[in-house]
Amino acid sequence: MAIERLLSGSIQERIEELLRPEDLIMEAARDLVKDEIKGYIKQKIDENPELKGELKETIENYFEAKARSAFAEVKASRSALKLGMNLLPEEMQHEFAELVMNMFEKELGELLERAL
Repeated sequence: MAIERLLSGSIQERIEELLRPEDLIMEAARDLVKDEIKGYIKQKIDENPELKGELKETIENYFEAKARSAFAEVKASRSALKLGMNLLPEEMQHEFAELVMNMFEKELGELLERAL
């Protein structure tokens, strides 16, 4: 009785909505098909060492290019920040530098927390 009262009304409807058998079956079927396709692709790659090596090199090149792109964006941002600092009147440069440093400290702290 207590459980029925707890699950009455909208809570019960939400739980039923979350646990719809047809949705669970469709999701499971999709996962099984994906696993089969992944297995087939992996088998074909493993059967051809030349293709496997080429794919490995391609992936390494891709991630290296992404890293270089991110590095270039950081350098461009740094240059833009320096330009902005030089455009400011001298009396505002120190205040602006502190503001930017505080912003980066906060962002880096959040980034490190998410990474750990």
